[in-house]
Amino acid sequence: MEIWIVLFLFKCCYSMLENILNELNLGKELKSLYKGEIPIIDEYSMFKFYIEETNTGSFAHPPFLIPFMYSYDADHYHVGIVKHWFSDRKISFGDMTDGYGFQTSEIARNEKQLFSRLLFNEFVNSEDCIVTERLEKCAALMGLSNQDFLEFQQANQSHQENPECSISVINANRPLSCLKENEIYDGEFPSNDNRIILSNVPKSCYFEIFHKEWIGYNKDKSGFSFFKKDPKYKSIDDIPEWLLVNTNKKELFEKYIVTGEYDKAWFTINGIGFTPNEVGERLYRLKEFTNEKAYHLWTDFWCEKYGDMDSFIFI
Repeated sequence: MEIWIVLFLFKCCYSMLENILNELNLGKELKSLYKGEIPIIDEYSMFKFYIEETNTGSFAHPPFLIPFMYSYDADHYHVGIVKHWFSDRKISFGDMTDGYGFQTSEIARNEKQLFSRLLFNEFVNSEDCIVTERLEKCAALMGLSNQDFLEFQQANQSHQENPECSISVINANRPLSCLKENEIYDGEFPSNDNRIILSNVPKSCYFEIFHKEWIGYNKDKSGFSFFKKDPKYKSIDDIPEWLLVNTNKKELFEKYIVTGEYDKAWFTINGIGFTPNEVGERLYRLKEFTNEKAYHLWTDFWCEKYGDMDSFIFI
């Protein structure tokens, strides 16, 4: 490829990504994180990866996640903003594991929690948990110059299952992945590995439901009923149509377009049964019903990257 064409594509891709970040009204620290300007994720920056993607290849992810970080080792995962357009859900931050059916967990409810979590992980992964110059630079770029690293050390030595959850800024308003048993949660994410928030299910997509048995999947019909045990995860009542097992998701999308229920149409295509190409076609359909520039930009960008893929189906 001619060098001028490569430079042109680089400039266009960079400009589009920057416009998306600006339209989402992100803080300057979060924009820097997305651009790979903070050393913690510079090697795994989705921003840089997108720019270089024509040479490296990629793996499509459901469009409700706007990732800033990736790993294509082992299970494949992305970390980024969980953004549900056409819905009044507030953004939060999620960890999506592609190798587990794009299972997504809420890891932070605001930017400060996200930065504290990333900084803590960097701290505990450093040799002997020493506060290095690099770590201090990361803290400054994240707006955490006053971070007490002694708190990180104490959390790391607590021997808890998820020690980052005891950090004060996270503990004060826990994301769902940190929620203790019987603890009240006032966020909008629908589930974690041991709990489903029934009131949040009607504003969620398939990949946010941790155990699919909760929505009627994976029912064991084998064996004699006398010997059957109660299932560990019982199906909930009032499962939304787009989360049900035996519904034609493509017909359902069309129904929601006709009835003007664009939030439900959005939740539907962020689920199983579609190729990336089919998702892209429907993302473009939804552009007709919103003037939000960020959505238009993200749709154009996602479809540019993944909209021609039809070799696999989201499952």
